Amino acid sequence: MTLAIQPRDAVSGSVLMVDLVVSRPDSWLSPHQTAVKPAMVREMIAGALASGWQPFHATGPFFYKYPLIRDCS
Repeated sequence: MTLAIQPRDAVSGSVLMVDLVVSRPDSWLSPHQTAVKPAMVREMIAGALASGWQPFHATGPFFYKYPLIRDCS
């Protein structure tokens, strides 16, 4: 599953593409109830910024991995 993040006020810029390293929750092969919470999105943004993401520069998408822990309950 991939999450796309971009600044709300940016006319042009780089989209952050976060690879969550899990399948979609509704996958019939491997269903799960994993949630993406606001605190996690803040961590993703902070990690991507530390890794060089420049959200206000039109440089194309920036790819970042943030592995979620699957909740199989």
